[in-house]
Amino acid sequence: MGVLLSLHTAQSSYADPVFGSWRRRLRTTGGSPHLRLLLDVAPAYGYSPDFVTPEVAGGTIDDALDLVGATQVERAHRELSAVATRSPARMRLEPLADRPRSALALLLDAVRAYWDAALEPTWSAVQSRIGSDLERRRHVLATDGVGALLESVGPGVRWRAPVLEVDGFKDVDVHLDGRGLVLQPSYFCWHDPTKLRDPEGRPVLVYPVEHDASVLGRV
Repeated sequence: MGVLLSLHTAQSSYADPVFGSWRRRLRTTGGSPHLRLLLDVAPAYGYSPDFVTPEVAGGTIDDALDLVGATQVERAHRELSAVATRSPARMRLEPLADRPRSALALLLDAVRAYWDAALEPTWSAVQSRIGSDLERRRHVLATDGVGALLESVGPGVRWRAPVLEVDGFKDVDVHLDGRGLVLQPSYFCWHDPTKLRDPEGRPVLVYPVEHDASVLGRV
């Protein structure tokens, strides 16, 4: 999820107080075909394929890439086709969706190249910030309970038992059906929590951690 949200942030100026320097550095590789492919697949707004955000608790980028590479071709075709129908890059994405095996191989190469250039150099600092956030959430859970924990992940989040209300999700009901809810902190999530769309997968609510421009360095 960190890779996906970082791609959204790379295309948006709204968070420049924190991410501006990082975005400017990234633009120096703006002509890269790897980056162009990823920006097509993960537009700043709207739907992005869920298969590119595998759940890898405590795993490495290699673990995540292994899961992406193991995506069923039918799913890759379905989700790439879904993003193509909504994208200005439709002419580039539709041929990709029609060749899902080749698309997966291209995406694996693209994510690896993007990771090495844009994320790996500062990932330890990002993970340190996430670790600190998790400690704070554990303290909230231990001292104030589940409701306080849920409401702590964003100003637009309200716990009205047994319903969790999240601003921006008003027209979308997600029923847990006994699957539980994963709270996933992300440094590249900005201001408001977001979620994975896949109705068959485990429900995941991604929320922003405290931001500090020094984490990604400055130019």
